[in-house]
Amino acid sequence: MKSKDGIEVDTNSIFDIQIKRLHEYKRQLLNAFSILYIYFGIKDGSIKNFYPTTFIFGAKSAPGYMRAKAIIKYINEIGRLINADEEVN
Repeated sequence: MKSKDGIEVDTNSIFDIQIKRLHEYKRQLLNAFSILYIYFGIKDGSIKNFYPTTFIFGAKSAPGYMRAKAIIKYINEIGRLINADEEVN
């Protein structure tokens, strides 16, 4: 990931990976909500001693499936938020 995307990953972390065509009824959106819940819990101190976890999504959607495209954008924005926050990285 570092050589291709410039993203350094802790190889000792837990890997939580979802690779599947994205549909609004599948669990990708629920997992994204869960990641935000964990992130804000770490930030406000309500979640302590969280083991380092690397979340990876691999998804695509049909060209006209606007809700799926919006979910993919949402997941990418969560990634940008967390990756830019040195306190949780």
